[in-house]
Amino acid sequence: MDIRRYKDSIRTLAYIVLLTAINYFIPFLSMAVMILWPVPIVYLVQKKESNGVIGVVIIAALINAFLFGTVMGLMTIIGFGFVGFIIGNVIKEGLSPFKTLIVAVIAVTISQLLIFYVASGMLNLNYQTLLQQAVQNLSGDQQSLEQIITTQMNLIKKISIITDEQLEKRNISSSSIKLYLKNGKIFNHHVNVFKGNPKNPLSENEYVEKFKKCANFGIKKFNQSQLNELYEKILNLEKIKDISKLTRMFS
Repeated sequence: MDIRRYKDSIRTLAYIVLLTAINYFIPFLSMAVMILWPVPIVYLVQKKESNGVIGVVIIAALINAFLFGTVMGLMTIIGFGFVGFIIGNVIKEGLSPFKTLIVAVIAVTISQLLIFYVASGMLNLNYQTLLQQAVQNLSGDQQSLEQIITTQMNLIKKISIITDEQLEKRNISSSSIKLYLKNGKIFNHHVNVFKGNPKNPLSENEYVEKFKKCANFGIKKFNQSQLNELYEKILNLEKIKDISKLTRMFS
């Protein structure tokens, strides 16, 4: 077997896996990778017949799924693989730059819709149910929501914010508050570094309590045991092999 016949395919596979690894391990380069991902496929389309290119995309998808997870395998086929295949064939046909751009935009749009549809099925997300729950919650609590807003607006009218230039020069994280009561009493409180700052971090118990309080404002209501389970899963997110186990808790 003459391996030179397959050098373009091997080179393309190597580039795809390399770009996927960069996207996986260096997240802040993801935007650059998204732009470059289809390029190896576009290159291969100019060198090979369609059947050969499709075979390489499938092999790349299997490698990416094995090394980086099912989602990356999915991205390889209906993501940049699909986009690269379409753009490569358009260039091969010699279409004008404008037509190439139009086809590229359509291909990317179709690709994103396919990824959204397939990924939502893999993650077991029911968007219709989530939307209905949101509408029900908003409509059911409309009166209490109006009361909250009215109370907040009345409170805002009583608050005055004054900049302390000396305080800002010393520490931008510092703040002071004065509360004037109708009976003439004044309460003062000063904080050098606000809670949550790296210099004044939340304790683990405070993290848990804040998480539970925020969760109560969500569309889905959780009981105490569900909140504890959800918190543990999020806290150990990197250890979850199947993310759908987490997303199912929200559906």
